[in-house]
Parts: sequence; structure tokens; C-alpha cells
Amino acid sequence: MVLQYANPYLLPEQAINQTHLKTARTPVEVTFEARREDTNEWLPTVTKRYVVAPDGDAITLTEADADG
Repeated sequence: MVLQYANPYLLPEQAINQTHLKTARTPVEVTFEARREDTNEWLPTVTKRYVVAPDGDAITLTEADADG
């Protein structure tokens, strides 16, 4: 799965401006919300913490330690 978010006017800038250094260990917190399709009831939210992990020309997220 690939998650990407930017206002539409920022997308061309993101594609053009690839020269910035990728910062390792930048924290990212994601909260997942979902509803059951059959009952339309909300499921409990799940929050996960990740850190940025530069990987060649890509940036991936790795799950952060539970303690840190």
C-alpha cells in the first residue's frame, strides 16, 4: 500500500523537486478508521507510529518501537 497526500497544487512540485535530502528517523503517526460494510458500524480506531526509512530513490515507513 502506498499512502500519499498533498493538495493538488503541490503534486507537480513534488514530482519536479526531487533534490531534497531524505530525512531518516522522521516520526509519522497514522490513525486508521474503518466501518464494517455489512453493518455500517465503526470499528475501533488503530493508531500506529512509524519512522521514515530512506531506501535508495524511495522513502518507506518502518514501524516505530513501542517504547520509543
